Amino acid sequence: DELNLWHTDELLYTETIYVIMNDPTLNNIFTMVMVVMVLVNTINMGAQLDLQIIKEVFKKPIGPFVGFISQFVFMPLFSFLVGWLLSDDMLFRLGLFVLGCCPVELGQTSGPFYLMEI
Repeated sequence: DELNLWHTDELLYTETIYVIMNDPTLNNIFTMVMVVMVLVNTINMGAQLDLQIIKEVFKKPIGPFVGFISQFVFMPLFSFLVGWLLSDDMLFRLGLFVLGCCPVELGQTSGPFYLMEI
Protein backbone atom coordinates (compact mmCIF):
# COMPACT_ATOMS: atom_id res chain seq x y z
CA ASP A 1 0.00 0.00 0.00
CA GLU A 2 0.94 3.63 -0.35
CA LEU A 3 0.46 6.50 2.06
CA ASN A 4 -0.39 9.73 0.25
CA LEU A 5 -0.25 13.12 1.97
CA TRP A 6 -2.55 15.63 0.31
CA HIS A 7 -3.14 19.33 0.85
CA THR A 8 -6.31 20.50 -0.88
CA ASP A 9 -5.86 18.96 -4.37
CA GLU A 10 -2.05 18.84 -4.36
CA LEU A 11 -0.17 15.60 -3.60
CA LEU A 12 2.66 16.55 -1.24
CA TYR A 13 4.28 13.23 -0.36
CA THR A 14 3.98 9.52 -1.10
CA GLU A 15 5.42 6.71 1.01
CA THR A 16 5.25 2.99 0.40
CA ILE A 17 4.20 0.97 3.47
CA TYR A 18 5.27 -2.61 4.06
CA VAL A 19 3.81 -4.74 6.84
CA ILE A 20 5.75 -7.92 7.50
CA MET A 21 4.27 -10.30 10.03
CA ASN A 22 5.62 -13.82 9.81
CA ASP A 23 4.18 -15.16 13.05
CA PRO A 24 1.17 -13.46 14.65
CA THR A 25 1.42 -15.64 17.79
CA LEU A 26 2.83 -12.88 20.03
CA ASN A 27 0.16 -10.46 18.82
CA ASN A 28 -2.58 -13.01 19.59
CA ILE A 29 -1.16 -13.70 23.06
CA PHE A 30 -1.01 -9.97 23.83
CA THR A 31 -4.62 -9.53 22.68
CA MET A 32 -5.85 -12.41 24.84
CA VAL A 33 -3.95 -11.15 27.91
CA MET A 34 -5.45 -7.68 27.49
CA VAL A 35 -8.98 -9.10 27.12
CA VAL A 36 -8.56 -11.16 30.29
CA MET A 37 -7.16 -8.17 32.21
CA VAL A 38 -10.07 -5.93 31.20
CA LEU A 39 -12.59 -8.62 32.15
CA VAL A 40 -10.99 -9.22 35.55
CA ASN A 41 -10.85 -5.48 36.26
CA THR A 42 -14.50 -5.03 35.25
CA ILE A 43 -15.64 -7.95 37.42
CA ASN A 44 -13.53 -6.62 40.31
CA MET A 45 -15.17 -3.20 40.06
CA GLY A 46 -18.61 -4.82 39.96
CA ALA A 47 -17.80 -6.86 43.05
CA GLN A 48 -16.86 -3.69 44.93
CA LEU A 49 -20.32 -2.15 44.47
CA ASP A 50 -22.68 -1.96 47.42
CA LEU A 51 -26.38 -2.36 46.55
CA GLN A 52 -27.45 -0.05 49.39
CA ILE A 53 -25.36 2.78 47.96
CA ILE A 54 -26.78 2.17 44.47
CA LYS A 55 -30.34 2.30 45.85
CA GLU A 56 -29.59 5.58 47.63
CA VAL A 57 -28.13 7.09 44.45
CA PHE A 58 -31.19 6.11 42.40
CA LYS A 59 -33.52 7.75 44.94
CA LYS A 60 -31.96 11.13 44.10
CA PRO A 61 -30.13 10.67 40.78
CA ILE A 62 -28.80 14.22 40.57
CA GLY A 63 -25.12 13.16 40.48
CA PRO A 64 -25.48 10.62 37.64
CA PHE A 65 -27.66 13.08 35.71
CA VAL A 66 -25.06 15.86 36.01
CA GLY A 67 -22.31 13.42 34.99
CA PHE A 68 -24.32 12.24 31.97
CA ILE A 69 -25.06 15.78 30.78
CA SER A 70 -21.45 16.83 31.33
CA GLN A 71 -20.04 13.83 29.44
CA PHE A 72 -22.40 13.81 26.47
CA VAL A 73 -23.35 17.50 26.07
CA PHE A 74 -20.76 19.83 27.59
CA MET A 75 -17.59 17.89 26.74
CA PRO A 76 -18.39 17.47 23.00
CA LEU A 77 -19.56 21.07 22.79
CA PHE A 78 -16.47 22.38 24.57
CA SER A 79 -14.10 20.25 22.46
CA PHE A 80 -15.82 21.48 19.28
CA LEU A 81 -15.46 25.11 20.36
CA VAL A 82 -11.81 24.69 21.37
CA GLY A 83 -11.03 23.05 18.01
CA TRP A 84 -12.84 25.84 16.19
CA LEU A 85 -10.92 28.53 18.10
CA LEU A 86 -7.45 26.93 17.96
CA SER A 87 -7.10 25.52 14.47
CA ASP A 88 -8.20 25.75 10.87
CA ASP A 89 -7.21 22.11 10.29
CA MET A 90 -10.41 20.11 9.85
CA LEU A 91 -8.79 16.81 10.87
CA PHE A 92 -7.52 18.34 14.12
CA ARG A 93 -11.00 19.66 14.83
CA LEU A 94 -12.54 16.27 14.08
CA GLY A 95 -10.03 14.47 16.29
CA LEU A 96 -10.61 16.87 19.16
CA PHE A 97 -14.39 16.54 18.79
CA VAL A 98 -14.21 12.73 18.77
CA LEU A 99 -11.99 12.86 21.85
CA GLY A 100 -14.58 15.05 23.57
CA CYS A 101 -17.35 12.58 22.68
CA CYS A 102 -15.52 9.54 24.07
CA PRO A 103 -16.53 8.29 27.50
CA VAL A 104 -14.01 8.48 30.31
CA GLU A 105 -11.55 5.59 30.32
CA LEU A 106 -11.68 2.93 33.02
CA GLY A 107 -8.63 4.10 34.96
CA GLN A 108 -10.18 7.49 35.65
CA THR A 109 -13.49 6.04 36.79
CA SER A 110 -11.97 3.47 39.13
CA GLY A 111 -10.08 6.07 41.17
CA PRO A 112 -13.07 7.20 43.28
CA PHE A 113 -13.88 3.57 44.16
CA TYR A 114 -10.39 3.06 45.55
CA LEU A 115 -10.44 6.39 47.39
CA MET A 116 -13.71 5.46 49.11
CA GLU A 117 -11.96 2.46 50.67
CA ILE A 118 -9.30 4.63 52.38
